[in-house]
Amino acid sequence: MTQLETLHGHLRRSAKAQDKRKQALQHTKEMCQRAWNAFIKEHQSPELITDEQINGLYEALYDDIEKSVSAHLIPFALFERKRFFDNINEARKKRHLPLLPKPIIAVRPQRPKNINDFDTFLYLSKAQSIVAQAFDRWQQKNTFSLLESVSWFLFSLISFAGYNDEKMLKEIYNYLEQKKPIYQMSDDMMVMPIRLLSSDYGNELVTIENDLDEVYHTRLIIIDDISRLWLLKLQRQHQAQNEFPKYHQVIKRLGEFIGEKFTVKSINRSRACHQLSQMTQETR
Repeated sequence: MTQLETLHGHLRRSAKAQDKRKQALQHTKEMCQRAWNAFIKEHQSPELITDEQINGLYEALYDDIEKSVSAHLIPFALFERKRFFDNINEARKKRHLPLLPKPIIAVRPQRPKNINDFDTFLYLSKAQSIVAQAFDRWQQKNTFSLLESVSWFLFSLISFAGYNDEKMLKEIYNYLEQKKPIYQMSDDMMVMPIRLLSSDYGNELVTIENDLDEVYHTRLIIIDDISRLWLLKLQRQHQAQNEFPKYHQVIKRLGEFIGEKFTVKSINRSRACHQLSQMTQETR
């Protein structure tokens, strides 16, 4: 078992973040070394390097860093670039060569890349179209099977509450199937507390009699107004029927509503589900 696997919660997240930062620094250091070797080979004489030439190298390295390093790690990478050329200057100083100008460590602010994709992000026309089609289908039907009600409930949670994580949807389904209690908070707020296995966010459970470690974290699923109507519908049907639909049947029917073929294993890659969830977050 690795050291990371023995950690839980914020300690695990911190260790993972530190490891990614170390990888980014090492990548930057190696990139600087390759670029410097090529630069010296091209210009041959280290005595005659001009500020314009070295600044061009700095600019090229900055562009490479932006392409290969995560945005939140760029400041660390720029410090690593500065440290690399500080060492170059120390070596030049010992040889009585003129010092190179230092590279800047400021990050250039950029406009978010996704705001230009208006149809699929800002206005989310496809997501709005899916919701409009759903309303139209709801209004044309008078009766719904238990399978349809469960599927529409999950669709509603995705569309109006923003839940689209595959593990979360499965736990919500299990919660319904097992007829666990739905809790009321703050007068009219309905909540489903679900437990998810998570090494990153869970709390470590103490092992008893050599049982395996399991790490859970609890999510409170807030049921929005439209989803509450479907919840009321399927609860009444669930009480009258013994056989609850299978999860794969629910997901297949959900795919029919959304107009995108996906399975239990591929729902997390569904573009439509992501757009519906994103639209919810923008309108909150």
